[in-house]
Amino acid sequence: MRRTSPHIGGMIALMTIVPSPALQIDRTPRIVVRLVLWFVLALLLLSSVLSSVTFFIVSGSEERQWQTRQAEATRNTTLLVLTFFDTVVRDLDLAAEFSDLADHPNVPTDLLDDNPALIEVIYVSAQGDILANVSRNSSVLAAEENITQAQWFVQGLAAPDDQPFISAVLNEGGDLPYLIFSAAAEEFEGVVAIRLSLQEFSFLVAQLTMGESGQAYVVSETGALLAHSDPALLVQGFDFSNRPEYIRAPMFASETLEYENFRGEYVLGTFERIPALNWVIFTEVAEDEVYQGTTAAIQALLLALVTVFMLSLVGFAAILRFSIFRPLSSLKRSLEQVAQGDLNVQLPVKRRDEVGEVVTAFNDMIRIVGERSIERERLIRELQAAKRMAEENSRLKSEFLSTMSHELRTPMNAIEGFVGIILSRMGGTEYNEKTGTYLHRVRANSQRLLALINDFLDLSRVESGRLELANLPFEPARLAQRWHAELGVLAENKGIGFEVRVDPTLPKTLVGDEEAISKVAINLLSNAIKFTEKGKVALAMTVTGEQWNIAVTDTGIGIPAHAREYVFEEFRQVDQTSKRKYGGTGLGLAIVQKYSRSMGGQVTLRSEVGKGSEFTVTLPLVTPTQIKRLQEV
Repeated sequence: MRRTSPHIGGMIALMTIVPSPALQIDRTPRIVVRLVLWFVLALLLLSSVLSSVTFFIVSGSEERQWQTRQAEATRNTTLLVLTFFDTVVRDLDLAAEFSDLADHPNVPTDLLDDNPALIEVIYVSAQGDILANVSRNSSVLAAEENITQAQWFVQGLAAPDDQPFISAVLNEGGDLPYLIFSAAAEEFEGVVAIRLSLQEFSFLVAQLTMGESGQAYVVSETGALLAHSDPALLVQGFDFSNRPEYIRAPMFASETLEYENFRGEYVLGTFERIPALNWVIFTEVAEDEVYQGTTAAIQALLLALVTVFMLSLVGFAAILRFSIFRPLSSLKRSLEQVAQGDLNVQLPVKRRDEVGEVVTAFNDMIRIVGERSIERERLIRELQAAKRMAEENSRLKSEFLSTMSHELRTPMNAIEGFVGIILSRMGGTEYNEKTGTYLHRVRANSQRLLALINDFLDLSRVESGRLELANLPFEPARLAQRWHAELGVLAENKGIGFEVRVDPTLPKTLVGDEEAISKVAINLLSNAIKFTEKGKVALAMTVTGEQWNIAVTDTGIGIPAHAREYVFEEFRQVDQTSKRKYGGTGLGLAIVQKYSRSMGGQVTLRSEVGKGSEFTVTLPLVTPTQIKRLQEV
């Protein structure tokens, strides 16, 4: 096929876009519009990136600052709470130590006077008799109907000396929640108990505030609200047991999360458990306050970006006009002259940038148009090379026809001669043992001719795309036995061995085209037996991952390295001597390769001259079970 010079092609392409009196040019969208749009998109992308980076940096910094403040406040509150309860436990130990009321009758009253958080102190004997009771308001502990059955009495009596009993949070009569501490008395077999109001605890938590929206609160181990920066919320009885932030609160660790709290506010919250009581302290700040600085920074950045964007757009448009579009206008006028037939146009090269390169290329194309003789010579050389290639193809075709004529004529002459002898009753060719011999020869040569014709048909069918492969179950082991039975006679006649080995891991049944696989294997085995004078031929079926292999090994003449490049081509053998000595047309390996590829596989070759060859056909491993699964899907 004749090809157009790239220079001439470029010239023709340029001339087709040059306006002529009879040609209307579509001027939209103009290049300037497209460039400005790309510039705008680039600026928008840059703005988005800068905004995102600024947001993440500033918001991350603010978030870390608030986390640090909240974590420190939470730790300080935890220490205050622990100190508060240590004081209460110390008061209980003091009451238990001075439980001889005869010698120390004022101990209960002194405890209430020294610690405003204590609202009741009671001494109870082991039999449940109240020995002393002091209370700021109505007594709760002394009002128990059966004191000996009360949890604080039973647990306090059995509590170790260094670990008093602490009750769950209680709330009776609408009062603020309270706790009961109890321990065994030293001077008598009984219990000393105190009732602790959480009002003082609520006062401590109420002092813990951060910023304008900061708040803190404490939740018990059962999910009850114990204290809050807003004391009015205590009487509403919030239950936190099912709240996500309470469930996620870590044990003996601090963590900060963003979530929607129980009041429906989006906050940045820090929470920490008090190990001794298993209570959780929450500190929360509204997200709007946390990210105030981020919002201000983004607004300032956007304002700056808009200003830079407008100034850059104006400057970019001016640069385009002076550096690109003016030179393009000059080039456009020159192209119009070329379109009118003036090939003497030469534009001055005033710049060394891309525009200057375009002008230089334009001048070069005009000059090349005047040098068509060089292009014609190049075309002539290409035609001469194509002619040589055609002659070589013709020679190969002639060689093929000669070979095929020999291969087809020989068996046909044999058939004709033997059949003629039989029909003319010449040479003592009666229907006896000798007649049978002749007939066997007729059949052998007929089969040889049929095999040659079949090879041509197979090759033609593959190359024309008319090969239709079947996908039916077959047994590879049975196939191997059949090949051994069919070709074993040939090996026996030559006095060489023929071994067959089937991998035991190879599935019993596979899916594929049994006839096509047989053609591949029989061609390889026939070649191996044909080119092996002594030794053996081996057939092996193996499994490799999701593929299975048919390997044919022989101890024949081998294949030289240079011949391995074309041994799979049609009508090619190692040399003409092998064709004459062993026969054949050179189609066998070509058929093997084309059939293997048609079945989704490949064929590889390893060979050494004088030691033999190994052909391995690799095919996809498809079982009936896999086909069934695919059909179900």
